[in-house]
Amino acid sequence: MKKFIKKNKKKIKKAMKLGKDIINVVGNAIRIFTFFS
Repeated sequence: MKKFIKKNKKKIKKAMKLGKDIINVVGNAIRIFTFFS
């Protein structure tokens, strides 16, 4: 059980990091879009 949680902790951290990256990219795209329009 502990091993299972340990394995998934890395996955959860990766998913959270990926989510943050996507939010940053979308935020930058919106900023650039509003800047040019």
